[in-house]
Amino acid sequence: MSERSKNAVVRLQAFIDAYLEGAQQLPEDEMLRGQNAAEEHARFERIVQNAKRMVGQRRLAVARSTVDRRTSANGVVEPIDLTEARRVIAQAANDARITLAARQLDDMPDEEVERVYRQLIELGIANPKKSQ
Repeated sequence: MSERSKNAVVRLQAFIDAYLEGAQQLPEDEMLRGQNAAEEHARFERIVQNAKRMVGQRRLAVARSTVDRRTSANGVVEPIDLTEARRVIAQAANDARITLAARQLDDMPDEEVERVYRQLIELGIANPKKSQ
């Protein structure tokens, strides 16, 4: 989670905590003086729903930027040489810096090989430019 996202979450939590603390300290008749309980409940629900929507939008933006980083300039995901990926994964299995579950590389589906290889690239364990 980015620092900006963490700050947004902290601010949202502080807002909700302050709102609830204030609500708990007021006597019910004073809290609702001149107001309809159903309207207040609906208003609070709108606030929470808007906050959830904003968080969802931010998560989507982060996910999209991650996908964008993984794509080449023309928007196509870089192809992976599965033979090279299997070789790199086999080497990484003996690397003390990471932990890979014990598995047979020959039995690993191509999609799993690609996923693990891309993770190794993100971790800096594999360098696709170096192997080409």
